[in-house]
Amino acid sequence: MTDAIVGGAKFDDGRAERIAQWELVNAHAQSNQIAWRASGMVQGKQWIMSEAHGEEDDCDDNADAGVIDLDADFPSGHGTNPAHPACLCDVVAILLPLADAGTDEGEG
Repeated sequence: MTDAIVGGAKFDDGRAERIAQWELVNAHAQSNQIAWRASGMVQGKQWIMSEAHGEEDDCDDNADAGVIDLDADFPSGHGTNPAHPACLCDVVAILLPLADAGTDEGEG
């Protein structure tokens, strides 16, 4: 992806790498959201801060929000990660109790 970005635009390698990382992480996170909804086994999601996270930013607020509804946005306004360029945080699924999975109460 980086090569395609560098070849198709006037970006240096570093900027192309950041764009490629953003797009790949975003695509992965969005596909997770789709799969979680379709599974009928997910009741919410939670922002997990990267161990490499240094300075305070939107990610801190998102992590402080705890578990939120699967279709809700985090305080930053993002439905999932990444919250900013070079964001290494993740969003994880919070599963329904096994007894509720796939029932009318558990389907979102």
